[in-house]
Amino acid sequence: MIYIVLGTDALLRTKAKEALFKKIGTATHIIDDSVMDVFALETYAYPSLFSTTPQLIVASFLLEPAETIDKKLIATLVASPNIFVLVERTMKTDRKKLFEAQGASVIVSDLPVKKSSPPALFTTVASICTLPSARERWLQYQSVIEKEPAEAIVGIMYWKLRDLIQKVPAKRPFYTAFYRDLISAHAQSWQQGTSLSIAVEKVLLTR
Repeated sequence: MIYIVLGTDALLRTKAKEALFKKIGTATHIIDDSVMDVFALETYAYPSLFSTTPQLIVASFLLEPAETIDKKLIATLVASPNIFVLVERTMKTDRKKLFEAQGASVIVSDLPVKKSSPPALFTTVASICTLPSARERWLQYQSVIEKEPAEAIVGIMYWKLRDLIQKVPAKRPFYTAFYRDLISAHAQSWQQGTSLSIAVEKVLLTR
């Protein structure tokens, strides 16, 4: 998952970042942006098979110097079970749309925060995790995969499953196993170069 915190005011950026950290509530790894570039983020993307606790990867101003951003890299970071928070002063509209199209969440700290309904994609994908049967989960997935990349879908599923693990103790074993199966299938897909979409399908049909 990717969160981008945008804002020209340093204080508002910091407040928005701290509010996001509080919401996410996970271990944090700060990237030293003085010795790394945006493409080095990929080294933090790949899932761990040994923990359901994601890393929170934080980097500041890595995007501003980059003339181009690889769409595949964005998709990889969005799909990662780790959470990337990229703090930037400004971002061109076309680049912002590129990130959002891949499933990233952009927070503009200079503007008043308005409560709004979750995007349709987020709501639809999140519901996959809570449907009562494998058949219903698979059908819901099919309705989304026709229009959206698997990377965006799996990134939302990771977020929702982590949320369910924390908030639904009665079904924690089920959601934890679901999360681990998804990570395992995702890792195998990356390692073997096979279809992530099919890997997710198999998990949904066996849960």
